[in-house]
Order: sequence, then structure tokens, then C-alpha cells
Amino acid sequence: MGYILTRQLQFDGSGFVLEISTGRRDCINPDMLVAKYEGEGSEYHDPREAVRTAFKIRDAWRRDEPAAEIGIGYGCTCGMTLPFDPSTDEELTAWANKEYEDMPACKWCRNKILDPNAAVYLAGYDAWYCSANCAELHTFDTEID
Repeated sequence: MGYILTRQLQFDGSGFVLEISTGRRDCINPDMLVAKYEGEGSEYHDPREAVRTAFKIRDAWRRDEPAAEIGIGYGCTCGMTLPFDPSTDEELTAWANKEYEDMPACKWCRNKILDPNAAVYLAGYDAWYCSANCAELHTFDTEID
């Protein structure tokens, strides 16, 4: 699963928010502003990196528009329209850490599987691997035993 950062003007009139949307690109709210800051509109596989980048974008946005109230929210629209409630920096950091901890780990190297497009599933072992290399190493090691 990816995390996409977008600056938004909330459709309900509640102001500006930097959204961390989970899911695919078509799961972001439609009121996205034109990308202006580095990292905006990008997809992140590590939620902690998404939150760190969101802090940088929010801070730059506040410097450019000091009178605007700008928050950061996270969630999933499931392809619909849904305003995101702003969270504190502490709440965002805790959420990102929990998301990361809940991610599956590679059966071979135990690293978190961040990129689902690179992950390999071997039905015969009922296991996920972070790469084809780890899957091959596990099967090779198992066959030698």
C-alpha cells in the first residue's frame, strides 16, 4: 500500500489540509491543489517517510502563506470524497510508526515489505518476500536442508 501526499482545499470549507492518503492514486480527494513543493503528489511506501515529508511541505506552505491555517490529516477516501481531520505532529508520528510496525516482514531477511510491487509470494511456502532474491535464497536454503 502506498501513501500519497496532496495539498487540499477542503470542499466543506474548513480550510487547507495536507493529506496523507492511503491506497491508490484514485483514492485521493478531488480538491487537490497544483503541486508546488518537493514530494507533493509522490507516493511513499514507508509511512514514516510520508509523515516526515508532510512536515516539510506543511512548514514550507506556512512560510509562503502565514495567514492560512494549514493542518495535516491522514486517511483513505476509498475513491469517494471525504474531508480529513487535521492531526497533531505527535498523532501523525504515532500513526506512521504503527502503520510501519503492522507491515508484513520478509520471511527470509525479516525486513519490512515496503514496496508491494517488488514483493514475491511463494504459495508452496505460504510466505511473502521483499524481493525475488530473498525468495530464491529461502528456497535454496530449504532445499539444501
